[in-house]
Amino acid sequence: MEFGLQKDWKIGWINSPKGDGKIRYAIYSRQAKPDAYILFLNGRTEWIEKYSYVAEDLGIPENWGFISVDHRGQGFSVGLKGHVETYDDFALDLKALTMAICKDTPYFTLTHSMGGLINLYAMVKGCIKPRFSIMCAPLLAMPNKPFPAVVSKALSGMLTNLGLGQVSTGLGRFDTVDFEKNVLTHSRQRFERLIKSPCPVLSPTFAWVSASFAAVSTIYEPANLRQLNIPIKIIQGTQEAVVPIGAAEEWQIALTQNSENDAELVLIEGGRHELLSEEPAIYKKALDEINDFINLHKDLLS
Repeated sequence: MEFGLQKDWKIGWINSPKGDGKIRYAIYSRQAKPDAYILFLNGRTEWIEKYSYVAEDLGIPENWGFISVDHRGQGFSVGLKGHVETYDDFALDLKALTMAICKDTPYFTLTHSMGGLINLYAMVKGCIKPRFSIMCAPLLAMPNKPFPAVVSKALSGMLTNLGLGQVSTGLGRFDTVDFEKNVLTHSRQRFERLIKSPCPVLSPTFAWVSASFAAVSTIYEPANLRQLNIPIKIIQGTQEAVVPIGAAEEWQIALTQNSENDAELVLIEGGRHELLSEEPAIYKKALDEINDFINLHKDLLS
């Protein structure tokens, strides 16, 4: 699988709301003005081209568009690699993107990992307003390894406050692991594609870690959970080993207890963290779950 975007894709740039550079995006569309959009939000270390095949594999209607974005600090967008000071920056970037591209056209979000956390954070901050949302392996809790989360939270916050936020943690790298020991995917082809990224993000900074802990806390606040009044589906593999395995269910329960909403949680047997980069049988199950939810709620896009 080669890098690069095929026909029906168009690359664009928007100015960062912070005024520090540009955010790169791409749109897959077969018509000039789509009637609805899928806003795809990828995870940490990822970039637009990694998932370029998903838009076509979903078999979206001719009159829909698929938007993908390089988050700041990733891909070819502005920012120090693997760094963010606050998730407000991610959220405001998305607000600017949807205002520039979607305008009044309805859209829903499809996310992976960190993209799921950005998605929820941006929603509760009022920066994006999708009609419904599908999250694959969302980052709903920070990992408890190599250090307990409570230690990582305190340490990253302290170092960031001391002015060391832009320093790399040196952790969270997947490119140094052999395929046989990887926790991301059963597909050797897609694993090798992942580690050959043309724009690698090796490790997060201490500020990224601190900001991610803060974002997780934000999406658990009862007042914020009450704002999430759209249909939500979470898809997770039974072999998830990046995000704490119980995080999705814990957040689902919190949503139910603090709002009138309930998120659907579906487990894909045998799936690892990268459900959209998995071997064909698992990948197809994830696509089927996504399409089922789209078909169930597509009337919300009219």
